Amino acid sequence: MLFQPENLSIEFDGDLTNNLLLFTSKPVQSSAEARKEARQQGRDFIYYPPGYYDQADTLYLKSNTTLYLAGGSYFKGTFAIDDAENVSILGRGIARPPRGYEGCHVYRSKNVLIDGLILNTCPVGGSDGVMLHNVKSISHPAWGDGLNVFASSNVTYDRVFCRNSDDCTTAYATRKGFSGSVNNVCMKNSTLWADVAHPIFIGIHGDARQMDSIVNLRYENIDILCQAEPQLDYQGCLAINCGDNNLVRKVIFDNIRIEGVLQGSILQVKVGYNQKYCAAPGRGVENILFRGIRYYGPEPNMSLILGYNEQRLIKNITFEGLKINGRAIYDNMPGKPGWYKTADMGKIYVNDLVENLKFIK
Repeated sequence: MLFQPENLSIEFDGDLTNNLLLFTSKPVQSSAEARKEARQQGRDFIYYPPGYYDQADTLYLKSNTTLYLAGGSYFKGTFAIDDAENVSILGRGIARPPRGYEGCHVYRSKNVLIDGLILNTCPVGGSDGVMLHNVKSISHPAWGDGLNVFASSNVTYDRVFCRNSDDCTTAYATRKGFSGSVNNVCMKNSTLWADVAHPIFIGIHGDARQMDSIVNLRYENIDILCQAEPQLDYQGCLAINCGDNNLVRKVIFDNIRIEGVLQGSILQVKVGYNQKYCAAPGRGVENILFRGIRYYGPEPNMSLILGYNEQRLIKNITFEGLKINGRAIYDNMPGKPGWYKTADMGKIYVNDLVENLKFIK
């Protein structure tokens, strides 16, 4: 019995592959109500009743448009919001192109709402003022990132569910033809499941010449169901890998429950030079708060906090209320030998290029 709407994975005999995903939510706004609201706003209104639609590979939505997908509607293509503003996609429909990417994308646009859509991936690039609410992202192909942010500001994800074949959600600066920094991204009340790569990944891409920044990020009240990444350099359920002369600062991870890691670690925070993807190391990582992080499950791999050199440091990292399998990790915790670093108690390796690291109860 559910006492409130939930997004659930139901697994039979421990089978994570042939599981049942059960999505429940409050009743959706009716098409009649959405049509009335669109007319009051002076918008065009497009309605898809239940059915299967494969007549177009891409449907471009112009400014001042509301698209409503009834439950039981399946669109075999991409909803493209390009160079537009004041656009909404509502309802409980599905958008999944055969190639497995971009059921929807938001490019160079403003004031966009996507509410209730089930899709594979949905990148946001060069945009400002984007809200994804109650969206489910389920992807299967290689590099099937779920919810990417490129060079955008004021992007909010609320009550999303992601099970992805690569990173669930990312924050990158200059990338994929979008240029600039990232500011003010929030994900809350959500569930993430990365079959490979990271549930949350920040910072690896930017423009090394113009020195981008990725600032003011918040991840709050999130359940991470799994990470299964065999490559050591790409582990960390909560991962900041700062490259391309980016500066990453003011990031909050708050009230995050990690239920199990098959292959991976709780976190990686690095200023690094990944020569496969970057033209330079990152400039630094500053002012990061991990508050109320709780891990339950088998012992994960070692977590990492690594600065690059004396000019490219990690500064001001605070852990507040960290618990690993019920054990609180903090300075002066019971049972910690006096000559141990607190990070040792949480199986976190910290190099000598990290300043002002604190663990508080």
